[in-house]
Amino acid sequence: TNSYGASAALRISKNFSISGYAALTDAIIIGRGGGTIWTWGGGLAFPNLGRPGNLLGLFAGAEPYLTDLDVPGDPNFRDDTPYHIEGFYKIQVTDHISVTPGVIWLLSPNQDDNNDDIFIGTLRTTFSF
Repeated sequence: TNSYGASAALRISKNFSISGYAALTDAIIIGRGGGTIWTWGGGLAFPNLGRPGNLLGLFAGAEPYLTDLDVPGDPNFRDDTPYHIEGFYKIQVTDHISVTPGVIWLLSPNQDDNNDDIFIGTLRTTFSF
C-alpha cells in the first residue's frame, strides 16, 4: 500500500476548537488488482461547557471505505460512502471521575446505502488517579 494522510487542529478560544483529518490508501492485492481506501472527518469541541472540566464533542465524517475496486469478484460490490456522525458530552463529576454519554449514527453501513442506518448509544466512566 501507499498511504497518505493529513490532520489539523485549531484552538479558536479556550472554549472552542475545530479539527479534521483525511487519509487515502492505494492498495494493491499482489497478482489480483487493487483499490483505493478513503477516510475523512471533522470535529468540534466545546471544553468547559456548562462547568469547568465538561466537554461537548461533535464529529462527522466517513469511516474507511473502498472505491475503484479492480479485483474480480462480486459484480454487485457497493462503494457508497459510510458516514459516521457522533456526539458526546463529558460530565466531570469529581476531580477524578467523569461520565460521558454519547450517541453514534452510522449511515450506509458496510458502504451500502441499501442497509439500514445503525444507532449506537455509549456510556463511558473514567477514573483518573
